[in-house]
Amino acid sequence: MEDFDKIYKLYNKKIYSYLLYLCKDSLVAEELLQETFYLAIKNIEKFRGESMVSTWIYSISKNVYLSWLRDKKKRDNIHDYDLNNKLVQQDKSDERIIQEEELRELFKLIDKIEEPYREVILMRAVNKLSYREISEIMKRKESWVRVIFHRGKVKLKALIENKGEI
Repeated sequence: MEDFDKIYKLYNKKIYSYLLYLCKDSLVAEELLQETFYLAIKNIEKFRGESMVSTWIYSISKNVYLSWLRDKKKRDNIHDYDLNNKLVQQDKSDERIIQEEELRELFKLIDKIEEPYREVILMRAVNKLSYREISEIMKRKESWVRVIFHRGKVKLKALIENKGEI
């Protein structure tokens, strides 16, 4: 369990950023982060070591997000959820709110880029995954990931220079 504490400390902020990007809601991202690490602990014996730990955890987080997204579509009470989220966000520290706002601004620009550039940029630039890790997660060749990342960076740079206009 001590090893898992190290894994959590190493990846929790990166996974949180990834989930925040996907769901665009800090409260949900925190819940999905908890679910991700719960499932990782629960299924640690299924980890065969064929991939890196980071790849395994990112795959879990992506599946947790997709599951949440399916469930969200089934729920009717989205308005109650939004109200609750606003109340929780009022309790956050100013520093954390500023960090989240900066991330949101970056994500808005990244959102304007089409897939697969968007996902590769997020994993590489925001979450600092290696090309190898990204290639394993996306089930693509590492050279493909490098090309997509480079092209995505060019697109993102153009957006920044044009103040978000495509």
